[in-house]
Amino acid sequence: MLYPALAPGQSGLIKQSFALVDHLRSIDKRRVRRIFGNLLSAQSTDKAINRVTPALFARWPTPAALAAAPQEAVEALVKPTGFFRNKAKAIRGAAKAIALRHSGRVPKTLDELVELPGVARKTANVVLGTALGVQSGIVVDTQVGRVSRRLGLTDEADPEKVERALLAVIPSAPGSTAATACCYMVATFA
Repeated sequence: MLYPALAPGQSGLIKQSFALVDHLRSIDKRRVRRIFGNLLSAQSTDKAINRVTPALFARWPTPAALAAAPQEAVEALVKPTGFFRNKAKAIRGAAKAIALRHSGRVPKTLDELVELPGVARKTANVVLGTALGVQSGIVVDTQVGRVSRRLGLTDEADPEKVERALLAVIPSAPGSTAATACCYMVATFA
């Protein structure tokens, strides 16, 4: 981002302030990309998502721009990810909610995230853990649920109940997350 030139003798603090603003904008962009990338990821490959998301954000760089995009245009762009009509509807709906209700910024709580169209608990936990560094729960997908049952950690099939059972048995340690422990568990025992 370009800022006005500083006059001779102006404090380096102003330069640091501009740098901080740029850094915060960069963080917001990563959070927005994380949530929309996650919404596109259902029943798709990383390869397809990595091919589609750069084009998506190049064409519609902000939640407001994506919310205003024509449904058909978003569908055409996300078609390679599968289930493109539902995904386009979800990301446009989430973009609209982020733009209107959250001033263009990704919400920072589980309760606010799950209110966004297309965002359920799993996506909310991914966004909180990876984009915000907040451990609010455990990302429970099909594999985590399956391995948890196989290891006798739970008999539950419902992802939210599996998450609660895992949170009760996986200790929280400073600098690590329960989600990291579950990823390790799935990689080890799957």
